[in-house]
Amino acid sequence: MTCVAVPSGAFALPEPALVAEIRSPGNEPTTQAYASIPSVREILIIHLVRMLMEQLLRGDDGTWPDEPVSSDAATTLTIRTIGLTCPISALYRRNHLAAD
Repeated sequence: MTCVAVPSGAFALPEPALVAEIRSPGNEPTTQAYASIPSVREILIIHLVRMLMEQLLRGDDGTWPDEPVSSDAATTLTIRTIGLTCPISALYRRNHLAAD
């Protein structure tokens, strides 16, 4: 998500505010790379093989927390950058991990 105009035909969003990464077992974590982008305020890590999300929020002073906040199926997630609050289970509802 970005808060600036996106040029027509752009391959990347300028000045992203939110980065969401879907992490599968073979992926190398890229959180540090995302955290180094000055405009990024929030990083959301969505796990593919288990119903788990991790969230990092940049502080008002520009620093990142040492550890992400973890949320599981029983938790409600708030993505501050876009003003979305919903149960984690709703984000996985069409995934093989969702309860029928």
